[in-house]
Amino acid sequence: MRLQPASLQLRERTDDLHRRLDSTSILAGIVEPGLTVKDYALALDGMARSWDACLAPLPPFEADFAHADSAWVDPDWYALRSLLNEDLKSLGKTCFASPNGYVPKLEIDPGDRDQLAGMAYVLNGSRLGASLIYRKLLEHADPAIHHATRHFAAAASLGQNWRAFKQRLDEELVTASEIESACLAAAMTYQVWLDMMVRLEVPRVPQLNVPA
Repeated sequence: MRLQPASLQLRERTDDLHRRLDSTSILAGIVEPGLTVKDYALALDGMARSWDACLAPLPPFEADFAHADSAWVDPDWYALRSLLNEDLKSLGKTCFASPNGYVPKLEIDPGDRDQLAGMAYVLNGSRLGASLIYRKLLEHADPAIHHATRHFAAAASLGQNWRAFKQRLDEELVTASEIESACLAAAMTYQVWLDMMVRLEVPRVPQLNVPA
């Protein structure tokens, strides 16, 4: 029986996690008109911690990215991570206290090409929504937020390569075991991000309309 393309299986297998991540108050709030500098900085900090969890298992940035085991590793990931630091500095922040001592960790094998492909699917796919987020942030009334959008601006410009990336996935992941390994790694990557954002969420107290 002919297998579905890897990119399609990756999308179907991670769709629920993707939607749950996007619906967290931390990330959903980024495009809301009432976004505060504090909430924006908290979101950037959560993103930075999640990026760190994904990059931690990988070879150092100076490593040879042409190496077979690192073929899915994109040097742009390191640049995007650094831009989060610059944006946080623009907001006058460095980092927040880790929620309940939580340190996100991604358990993947950096020597497994299929697992790296699955992680790359999530990290590269995150660029697709960056254009919308960037536009929304520039519409915000607070100039402090305008000056802290380097990460999203860069991610938006890189998102144009998504179609070619999906084609590469379909060409290189062709067996059931390769696709399964990639799907599991993609799900684990999404879960790391989701766990981080959920831990940062602050319960909202409903505002009651009390008659005068």
